[in-house]
Amino acid sequence: MILALLAEGTTFAQYTISTLASSTQAATFDGKVAVDASGNVYATGSTPVGGFSFPAVLKVTASGSTLVAGSIVQYPTTSICGKPAISIDMSDLGGIAADNSGNVWVIQSGTGGPPSVLRISGGTVSCPAGTVGWGWGIAADNAGHVYVGGTSAGNAGNFVYEGTSSGISSIVAGNGSFGCASGEIGIPYGLAVDTAGNLYIADSRCNVIWKVSPGATPVPVAGNGAPGYSGDKGQATSASLNQPHGVAVDLDGNLYIADTGNNVIREVKNNVINTIAGTGSAGFSGDNGPALTASLQGPWGIAAGPGGVIYIGDQTSDPNAKPRIRQLTPPGAMAISPSPGSTLPGPSVTFTWSGAPAGSQYQLDVSDKIGPIGQGDVFFSGSISSTSLLVSNIPCDGRTIDVQLATELSGTWQQPLRYTYTACRMLSIGVSPSSLPQQGGTVTITVKATNFTSQTIQLNVTEQIAVPRPGCYRNPFTGVTYCPQPAVIGTGSLGPGNSQTFTFNVQIGAMPAGYQYATTRDFAATLVAPSGATLASAGVYQTQY
Repeated sequence: MILALLAEGTTFAQYTISTLASSTQAATFDGKVAVDASGNVYATGSTPVGGFSFPAVLKVTASGSTLVAGSIVQYPTTSICGKPAISIDMSDLGGIAADNSGNVWVIQSGTGGPPSVLRISGGTVSCPAGTVGWGWGIAADNAGHVYVGGTSAGNAGNFVYEGTSSGISSIVAGNGSFGCASGEIGIPYGLAVDTAGNLYIADSRCNVIWKVSPGATPVPVAGNGAPGYSGDKGQATSASLNQPHGVAVDLDGNLYIADTGNNVIREVKNNVINTIAGTGSAGFSGDNGPALTASLQGPWGIAAGPGGVIYIGDQTSDPNAKPRIRQLTPPGAMAISPSPGSTLPGPSVTFTWSGAPAGSQYQLDVSDKIGPIGQGDVFFSGSISSTSLLVSNIPCDGRTIDVQLATELSGTWQQPLRYTYTACRMLSIGVSPSSLPQQGGTVTITVKATNFTSQTIQLNVTEQIAVPRPGCYRNPFTGVTYCPQPAVIGTGSLGPGNSQTFTFNVQIGAMPAGYQYATTRDFAATLVAPSGATLASAGVYQTQY
């Protein structure tokens, strides 16, 4: 098995390096880069308009770049929040991040005042997390949190802040100094957050990568604090880094460091550090060859994308050249369908991949848990020789689906490539009104079906008296026994289409006299058909008296 092979020792992939995109007169990169779960690559830089150069956020592909935020007019608006993203004038951008909900985040770091944390979504800019002092790095998770490295008011010291849609909520690292001792943060140029909510900070002043677990004090996970270049194939905390400016983390928790002063990219796996790109000599060379024989020039930003591809913001001191976005591709890399980061179309999905030599063997694992296969629900695990496979019985409840795909090259199994998806949400349910009078009334149940094949749905509604006692009740004065009964509501036939809404009305009777002291009546809507389908929400309805 692949996992057993990898467990024999810490191994590092031998990457191939290439240039994804170079700066042009129409769009210049500045070295900061981000990527989302679908593999969309974003970078900060600038674009020229009317003889002026404006800070820009760019979406980068092999065929060029497109403007995501910035200005297409000579006199853009300086009022940013709530405005179209391609009509704004930003100050210099200190960092960029992308989440899996389609949002791109940047932090301004110019001299025109406290920089704003900006979110670009649907072509509009919002300012959900407010402002901090001078801005350095930024990271966003998939739970709606954003992490910002910046100074305090008056530039008294560096902190890393946590924010939500309601604004900056707390300080997660830093104590107001520029030091490197426990609890202090030097310069937090690069930030990254893993699937467990751990934050990583590339501290270019302290030559350390810090890890901040939720509610904990920062601890070093790479770098000994002394500037230099040493320690490969040893413990990461014993190695020397030189002004690291970027850090990224992949789905397996492996760290990737833009070791800027050393002109290399380093990886930390199982607490062991190693160089994976760059010779240490500044320059530009090596495209389409082994990454370890290539030259980099002050790599700044770094991002880990799906399928094990690493993206680098590679700078240059050559006045005739401009920064580039370069990519590191692992051996055995393949294109996979459906697109990584997407929502699966239904409970049965055909995964298709390409790019490996003819006759290759493959190991495909599909589960609902990030991590080793076997720790969660496993929908498929095995070796196959074909380049496609139908995987069935994936619950349509919106859970995260983890796909691992590896290939055998020249008799050696390569490290599995990782992709994440969102399981389809088949049915969700809503109810109204929020309460009923004691004499009862009509409850309207709305069922929304998405990504659903043509079938018939049926719901059962079960009543449960919650207080003072559940189940049947015999009135001692009248001798009448009352037992709440399920109410079977109608069926609705789903036709072709990805989104349909059905409405059912359930008549709720009056509260029996023997229950005059009851405070709640619960009505649980349960899906009984089609077989195997799952509600996206529990749909419990409650009345109060």
